[in-house]
Amino acid sequence: MYAAPLVRGETLRKYPEIGTALDKLTGKISDEIMAELNYLVDEKKQPPSQVAREFLQKLGFKTSTQRSGAADIIVGSKNFTEQYLLAEMLVVIIENYTNLDVDLKTGLAGTQIAFNALLKGDIDLYPEYTGTGLLTIIQADEEIRDEIIQSKDKVFNYVKEESKKRYDVDWLTSFGFNNTYGLMMRREDTTKFNISSISNLKEYLDNLSNLNDI
Repeated sequence: MYAAPLVRGETLRKYPEIGTALDKLTGKISDEIMAELNYLVDEKKQPPSQVAREFLQKLGFKTSTQRSGAADIIVGSKNFTEQYLLAEMLVVIIENYTNLDVDLKTGLAGTQIAFNALLKGDIDLYPEYTGTGLLTIIQADEEIRDEIIQSKDKVFNYVKEESKKRYDVDWLTSFGFNNTYGLMMRREDTTKFNISSISNLKEYLDNLSNLNDI
């Protein structure tokens, strides 16, 4: 599913230039790029702020401005590497392409804490994922999930509409990369049980369940 900035409606109405500035990041981060940026932080131990700023410099963005006045808006993030990186990028872009002063509040532990902070105005925006929006924030029922889950665009449009209607928060355009869940399995087990896909795994578990019922 897509990753995109999630912004308080009140903030966006007060400072519409935020949306214009952050549109510059639309589609700029592929799956491969995001994986590489995460690697630089997790494995190479480079600071997220450095990695984010150097990446934006390579794309030709202005990155020099670092304002020091009282914050007009606060960018938040959850407590894992990818969120730190995206939040740093949001700060750099807003500082360099608007006249706003920005503060950063990282390490919000989980979706509910980050989203509640957004609703209360403790933060003004943070990076979020449309799949998380569908399941955790909107908590769409099973019928709706089954209807739209195969289309990233349908999920994005549904989550965007429902978030605005229920909470007055806006999803801006996607960074570009696809955030999905996957399963990891030991190679010896995939060979032993002839499993190369989730469908194979489901078939194996169904057969195992049938044997247990005998």
